[in-house]
Amino acid sequence: MNARLFSALMVLMGITRIHHFGDTFLLPDASLAVFFLAGLFRCHRYLLLAFFVEAGLLDYLAIHYFNVSDVCLSSAYVFLVPTYVVMWFCGAQCYQFKDNFKITFMLFLAGVTGAFLISNFSFYFLSDQISNGLMTYSLAISHYFIPYASYTLFYILMTLGILKTVRVMFRSQFSPF
Repeated sequence: MNARLFSALMVLMGITRIHHFGDTFLLPDASLAVFFLAGLFRCHRYLLLAFFVEAGLLDYLAIHYFNVSDVCLSSAYVFLVPTYVVMWFCGAQCYQFKDNFKITFMLFLAGVTGAFLISNFSFYFLSDQISNGLMTYSLAISHYFIPYASYTLFYILMTLGILKTVRVMFRSQFSPF
């Protein structure tokens, strides 16, 4: 992976991770997109450690210095690792199908769906925050899936669009692939 792309993805996560869904002043979290793009851009799995460390550090800072609620901090927090690995893996699989939009989009949907299920159901089973049944919980979180997937897709398309624009504007041979 190109050092500039790696740095750009680190910055993207850094400026968006403070608030999951965003608000008037904060952008929604781009972490899922960062891991997907890291896979798509063939980021070595050892470099993923840097993204995991950054995510943990940003969460620490958000909770301790920006008054973000720690309600999601439970023993399920460790399941963010497989959540993000699923996104990275699906992004990496997209590399071989980068010219086939249908397959790439299906891999994106598989990744974001897997990530959503892992993160939410690990929280359900391992957190002491949830007292209602599995069906009630499932119905309660289901409406979060569309924003979860939409924000991720937006960041992926935005990043790919910016890269394409830079390539055209500067008539560069630069390609993240």
